[in-house]
Amino acid sequence: MTTPLRPVLTEQGRRYAVAAIVVQDNSDDADTTELAALAARLADDARRLLQESTPEATFTAAVAVSLDEPADRAPAAVIAVDREMRRATVAGRPMELSYREFELLAFLAEHSRRVFSRRQLLSAVWEGAPVGSRTIDVHVRRLRVKLGAEAGRLSTIRNVGYRLDTGAPAALNVA
Repeated sequence: MTTPLRPVLTEQGRRYAVAAIVVQDNSDDADTTELAALAARLADDARRLLQESTPEATFTAAVAVSLDEPADRAPAAVIAVDREMRRATVAGRPMELSYREFELLAFLAEHSRRVFSRRQLLSAVWEGAPVGSRTIDVHVRRLRVKLGAEAGRLSTIRNVGYRLDTGAPAALNVA
């Protein structure tokens, strides 16, 4: 299906058009790396063709490949944090957390699967307040106790820092 691109006027008065390419594999054994490579090639080809047809314009190609399962069977996060309600749950059970434990868990959950050094965590969660050198380690240990059977989701990355895997579906971004 071909639909003409409609220009959009930005607040700065510049015109641009947006085109989207959607690649979906509904098979149960989809290889995400192959799918991402295919989508990236399609986006590059589309950008190249558009650039050839309109040399004075600038085009950008970006691809996002979702690893999520369809909504009707997507797994829920094992560790969930609701900042607005100041509530955290693990496997559906509410967690009793101190103020800093909650802030640390919330920060790590918002950046699930990303590794943070102690210095980064002190800056983000303690906002530079003067604390002891083992503060992060103590709070992580307390969080692990409260996570119970899911404590392994809060990983120590030796000589680097800590990472939390909430169990929520991930997305792979390819640019």
